[in-house]
Amino acid sequence: MTRKTLPDIAIFLIFLALTALFIIDRSPAGSGRGWTSVIDSDGRGYYAYLPSFILYGDPGFERSTAAERKVIGNPDYVPEYLVHAGGHTMNKYFAGVALLQSPFFCLATGITLVTGGPVDGYSFVFQLMAGLAALFYLLGGLFFLKKILEYFTSNQAVIAFTLIAFAFGTNLLFYTIHQPLMSHVYSFFAINGFLYFTLRWLSSSRRRDLAWSGLFLGMVLLLRPVNGLIVALVPFLAGSAGQTRRWLKELRKLSNLKAFLLPMLPVLLIQPFLWFLQTGSAGIWPYQHEGFRFLHPEIGSVLFGFRKGLFIYTPLTLLSLAGLLFLWRKEKFRFFSALLFFLILTWMIASWWNWYYGDGFGMRPVIEFYGFFAILFVLAAGRLKPARAAIFLVAALFCIMLNMVQTWQYTRHILHPFNMDREKYGYVFLKTGDAYRNSLGGSQDIPWYGTALSRPCFSFTERQSILDTATEFGAGPVLPASLLPRLPGRYFISGRFYAKDQEPGAGNKIMMVVSIFKADSCRDFWYGFPINDIPVQDTTTYRTIRFALNTPVITNRDALLKIYLWNPSKKQMKAVNFKVDIFPPAAE
Repeated sequence: MTRKTLPDIAIFLIFLALTALFIIDRSPAGSGRGWTSVIDSDGRGYYAYLPSFILYGDPGFERSTAAERKVIGNPDYVPEYLVHAGGHTMNKYFAGVALLQSPFFCLATGITLVTGGPVDGYSFVFQLMAGLAALFYLLGGLFFLKKILEYFTSNQAVIAFTLIAFAFGTNLLFYTIHQPLMSHVYSFFAINGFLYFTLRWLSSSRRRDLAWSGLFLGMVLLLRPVNGLIVALVPFLAGSAGQTRRWLKELRKLSNLKAFLLPMLPVLLIQPFLWFLQTGSAGIWPYQHEGFRFLHPEIGSVLFGFRKGLFIYTPLTLLSLAGLLFLWRKEKFRFFSALLFFLILTWMIASWWNWYYGDGFGMRPVIEFYGFFAILFVLAAGRLKPARAAIFLVAALFCIMLNMVQTWQYTRHILHPFNMDREKYGYVFLKTGDAYRNSLGGSQDIPWYGTALSRPCFSFTERQSILDTATEFGAGPVLPASLLPRLPGRYFISGRFYAKDQEPGAGNKIMMVVSIFKADSCRDFWYGFPINDIPVQDTTTYRTIRFALNTPVITNRDALLKIYLWNPSKKQMKAVNFKVDIFPPAAE
């Protein structure tokens, strides 16, 4: 074994470890629902193109939805990824994941045809191949990352350690093993491919490298258009203002421009073609009720917040920024280019209306850009003196171990999927025992994009409510949907009250419940959460309980909305000044 083979050995060991973790997660002792949980969450929407168009020839997604209902065992399931536009049903997600998954999907189809299994797109073989695809593209992303890092250091041991660190010390691990149909690992692959071939073209001027760069950029845009901001990193790759100008000058040449665009355009045309098949229009935009708030970015929360903060849940990225210090000393142009890219990336991510991106582990939209942080990491690790390098290594190992623990916590419902804060984080920090599972409560959702917050459309107040052995259900309004000002519509509920336990721990078992009977004429909605953020035993003082959440889209005028306290343990607690406000969607 030579030092040059160390990165390849590291990639091989990563593959073995993650394959084992993927299989274990689907075992009876794992955190998922067995093999039916591979295609899950938002991944269902990314994946749905494959069974709908390849197996069923159904651009309306009706037959694939029926197959989903069967495999998850929920006859009332209606996919949230399906939206209505121009009188048609369409998939709001882009098709990049489906494109990269397609070879594995076709292989799964062939295997099930030969073995006689159900060719429905969701049976065991399809689930297995979908998960293996994520592992494949992770390895591809790590292979490109290895090649990228070789441009910045010759120390193969540092490169090997960096690959291991970013595979196990970031939430890339979670989204490869536990939610392999989310777009992040695929974007990690595509962006690293773009960076690698761009570096090759900058150093060699070979047109074929430029063509590959264009192809990978097309994949980047088809996966998630906003990730196209990776082109802002090209000046950093070029290394100087002169090289950047030369790159732009060369790219403007017709022969080079054709080489760059021709592989990209067929990939980019896939999405409008699919839109046309679904709606009859190639120019429709599926995110009609979501958007950016560029003037109000949540930069502090995105980086340092305990809800999903990048540096809190993936501290390896913060450690990587040490590389900027070395760039400042010797490569000013690269320093300013890297800093500018980091600021643009953070501003863009922090400007999305739901800046914490719903349920998920850590600041997931940064995953695709970990190649950038890995470059900074090797710049720091490869240039430190031995004593400081040892400290840096220990800090990196701590980051890896912390990520492993927090990944375990998230999969075991110790970390809340969207509602963490400083107090909750401190309460469960490094805790892995069963007593901490599902121990965190509260709900502090942010208003849905487009909510009219100037004044509530409905308010309710109750001065006092006593929950005890004789009172299982407490304060709360009952509101017929016919009184709501806009249907269909998604409403924002905000409220607060003061609670005092009459018995130790009484409030730990009391839940706030929002239920909607027949929200869309066929489905009921029920959401309940413990009122206490963390378990409380105090019986001497009042504590303030605040809550906020969004309803699903309510379409049925005969629906019935209820908000109430539920006391299944029937312990005694007093609720004072219970107030609820409901805010409507803004007029279009």
